[in-house]
Amino acid sequence: MENNYAFTISPEDLQKVNDAIKVINDTLTPKLIALTPDNRKELNKMGDKTLSFVNKSIEYMQLHPDLVPRYVQVEPAKIDLQATQTLLPLHNQFTILQEMTSDSSMLSGSEAYGCALTFYNSIKLQAKENVTGAKAIYEDLKVRFPGKKTKKELV
Repeated sequence: MENNYAFTISPEDLQKVNDAIKVINDTLTPKLIALTPDNRKELNKMGDKTLSFVNKSIEYMQLHPDLVPRYVQVEPAKIDLQATQTLLPLHNQFTILQEMTSDSSMLSGSEAYGCALTFYNSIKLQAKENVTGAKAIYEDLKVRFPGKKTKKELV
């Protein structure tokens, strides 16, 4: 079996990462909110083109306050725009990092699981052939094996 991905992280580096995550959480969490899935569906979404549109609209509102309806609040919109312009690059960086940690975890987990499956199948055959010690290992692993449960086990 070929292992394509071998990843280790020192306890010191892991501590640095956890410390950095703590700083990020401590700094950002008090300023952030969590939306429900229904909230997310209801909101207008801002992307690159929309960001440009909002930015230009606020510029025009500031240049021509006489054309802005009285019920439109320009200053809060400017604050919202600035928050978006601050958070979007952070979000993009976090998304890339999240995808890479997810991919790395998936690949390393897949390789470890593949190795364990190979061993399990080998030990299963050895147990059938009464190789010394194999039956005890097989019996221990069999109850942990994440495969399908038989009808007898489900009852």
